[in-house]
Amino acid sequence: RQHQAERQKAARGELRIPLPAGLVHVPRGGIMLNPDAEVQARIRLVFERFTCLGSAKAVVRYLRKAELALPVRPLRGPAPHEMLWREANDARVRSILKNPAYAGAYVYGRRCAAPERRKSQTRQPTRAVAREEWDVCITDAHPGYVSWEEYMEIGDRLADNVGNFRKGHRGVARRGRGLLQGIVVCGSCGRRMGLNYSGGRGEWPVYRCRADTALCERQFCQEVRAPAVEAEIERLFLAALAPDQLALTLAALD
Repeated sequence: RQHQAERQKAARGELRIPLPAGLVHVPRGGIMLNPDAEVQARIRLVFERFTCLGSAKAVVRYLRKAELALPVRPLRGPAPHEMLWREANDARVRSILKNPAYAGAYVYGRRCAAPERRKSQTRQPTRAVAREEWDVCITDAHPGYVSWEEYMEIGDRLADNVGNFRKGHRGVARRGRGLLQGIVVCGSCGRRMGLNYSGGRGEWPVYRCRADTALCERQFCQEVRAPAVEAEIERLFLAALAPDQLALTLAALD
């Protein structure tokens, strides 16, 4: 009965939910942006940098290089929970980008109990719930830092950055000289080929397939040096664009 009453109160948007550092509760009810201008600027900077860089890890590198900390609000101990400044890391940046409260949404049921993950009796493990399965999601419930549409795009981009080809995720663009990294498929076993570098200084990219030993007798299913393959891909790519070369040139000039 207590859990049912809690869900009903959350469905009306009246259940008091802990807020991240960028938001605060209004004494008479409601939610507003943190009145600290520095906190607001830092939260907006995280969203702005992610839009430009496209990767949470790239945002972390940017913040650390600029020696910019992130505001956090630990939820342990008695309320009210004081805001603290902590060094930027991947978990903290992702917690900002993934939190629907920053999009002005009131959400209940983002996590659920996960008994299968229990390793000790001291703490109840939980797991994240898919966005489509949240119990309550009320958009435009209070002021936010980004729109709901921007939040949805950020979530899709974060998911797509994880290189899971079975789910159709492309993976984030990475550094390196390999033109086709992440998209080369082995012709023998059909698996994705990884990218390695050979040579004394690691300057020669090599596409290598590490299939299971049950599928091949050798250490690698096959490996192919990248320069010859990429030269052929470049030729085919430019040949495909040749009929529209004039239109593309004019579009580039415009």
